[in-house]
Amino acid sequence: MDLVEVDEQVAQSVRGHNLDMLVLLDGHMDAGQALAQVRDTLLEELPTRTVAIFDADSLIDHSAKRPRITFDNGHFVDYAPHRIAIDAATDGLGRDFLILSGPEPSLHWERFTSAMTWLNNNLGVNRTAFLASVPMPVPHTRPITGTVHGNSSAPDGGAPQWPTPMVVPASLANVLEASFEAAGKPTIGFTMHVPHYLSDGQYPNAAIGGLEYMGAALGLALPTDELREQGREVEAKVAEQVASNPEIQSMVRNIEEQYDAHREGMHPQSLLLEGGEVPDGESLAAAASEFLRLELEDRNADSAPEHDDDASR
Repeated sequence: MDLVEVDEQVAQSVRGHNLDMLVLLDGHMDAGQALAQVRDTLLEELPTRTVAIFDADSLIDHSAKRPRITFDNGHFVDYAPHRIAIDAATDGLGRDFLILSGPEPSLHWERFTSAMTWLNNNLGVNRTAFLASVPMPVPHTRPITGTVHGNSSAPDGGAPQWPTPMVVPASLANVLEASFEAAGKPTIGFTMHVPHYLSDGQYPNAAIGGLEYMGAALGLALPTDELREQGREVEAKVAEQVASNPEIQSMVRNIEEQYDAHREGMHPQSLLLEGGEVPDGESLAAAASEFLRLELEDRNADSAPEHDDDASR
């Protein structure tokens, strides 16, 4: 417990209320920056109170995950150290829930998991929901999809379960989910499928899908209005780039055909394991590089007047 400092006054206010917790630890694989967008949306748009804060100096390898600092007019200012914390938030309908957010710890996974298990019991957490996002051969022209996991049932119409076992590099969120399940605690997780050719930039639709899945599973009214506006802007730019490049059009059509065949039959094991040829992601990413460059330039231009605030976040 030397890894975490608990605000007992705030902790006391949430104990005994069977609150659900969202786990948003980014850094392992955050396709489309879905977790980062969800985290920023919730912490910026909802009222929050800090319940517990972890010793990031002990958990993060700062040479691998460097925090940000601003160089302004000959001075370094606004150093923003990493923050790993549990916050109590209130949704749009006045329902309280907890959020574990921050960069994925680089060190002391077992100690962190033990501390989180203790906090889960101490705070009387009801269900824990995990969000992840991975690049997949799915088209941006179809509704966002995801895979559900955990020991709690997804709501009707929720994401399907993954049909085949596979060995993957573990994230700390995976370890927490497995540990909580082994202890008999209710868990539910959603892994969003992001078009692999758009996974390097911000893809708001993935964040919207994650918020909708978690909101439906936990009965929370989570904010999506600003993300929807951003999503419409990204969709318009993608459509423009696709329309101007025959190579991209052909590749997207191939992905659409494979995706639609998979959704209709539901017999193939997965989009990644089908016998059909999967369009080359690197080729499509290269063809779409102009879109990504323009998107980055637009984002930098929009954030320029608020440079100091962005850096502090």
